[in-house]
Amino acid sequence: MYLTGFSALDLTNNSNLLCIDVDYPSWSAVNWTVANGNISAWNNFSDNCSSALGCTDINACNYSLLATIDNGSCVYSNGSSSTKTKCGSYFWNDSTYTQSGIHTYTTLNVDGCDSVVTLNLTIKEKPIANIYSQNNTLAMIPNNNLAPYTYLWNTGETTQSITTGSFGIYWAILTGFNGCDSDTSYYNYNTTDINELNSNKKLLKVVNYLGQEMPNKKGGPVFYIYDDGTVERRIMFE
Repeated sequence: MYLTGFSALDLTNNSNLLCIDVDYPSWSAVNWTVANGNISAWNNFSDNCSSALGCTDINACNYSLLATIDNGSCVYSNGSSSTKTKCGSYFWNDSTYTQSGIHTYTTLNVDGCDSVVTLNLTIKEKPIANIYSQNNTLAMIPNNNLAPYTYLWNTGETTQSITTGSFGIYWAILTGFNGCDSDTSYYNYNTTDINELNSNKKLLKVVNYLGQEMPNKKGGPVFYIYDDGTVERRIMFE
């Protein structure tokens, strides 16, 4: 039975009224119209507004097969991006990255949509250095070419080599031209470091102040690095 006994019906100007629950939606849609001044353009009729309201866009993540009235709740896939510059490595999304590049991962938001996160990563080379000793002198020798370097010792000195004033643990940090710091190098200076050099020690390599190997052992100040951890500073001439 259709309800035809209304002498007047005015549901207009209700901006939050999207769905009107009635027994006979098709009859209501024909007889109660915008043209007749009964409803506004955004009003719709349904016999079950609780399921009729929802997202009606098939391209949305939360598209509802039951919805016949779009209530503006549609959500869509999204993404974000960031740019990072790090020294040596970078831990992101449960992984450690050691190479520059563009990395992505996909997650789901609360509506089941894909959220793609992009990372534009630049990895700068990290300095590597070791502390060597000769009698009461400690020198920090780089193992890669990131000169010019700056040095910082726990004594406050900023030179490549220092003269030890007492026994104990010394440490230093090396910074390359790219702004990256090395790991902290430690050296335990004790009485064995002031003994005469062992004549049976083995020469490992000869390097200059930049840590570059000098196979011909010529060209100014060089460091002779031995297998017992000692180092000799020499000045070589042509």
